[in-house]
Amino acid sequence: MSSRLSAQEMQIAGLAAQGLSDEAIAERLVISRRTVSAHLSRIRITTGAAAGN
Repeated sequence: MSSRLSAQEMQIAGLAAQGLSDEAIAERLVISRRTVSAHLSRIRITTGAAAGN
């Protein structure tokens, strides 16, 4: 999985796995919430994970 995700996607996936909200991830990484959401969508597609799970 890691070879198919960018470094930032891996970081976002890790934070999401810890239970952080999109907003909390955005604040921690100093990026927009929309960017976090877009990365999470791509992560779900890339890994085959279902949305919302």
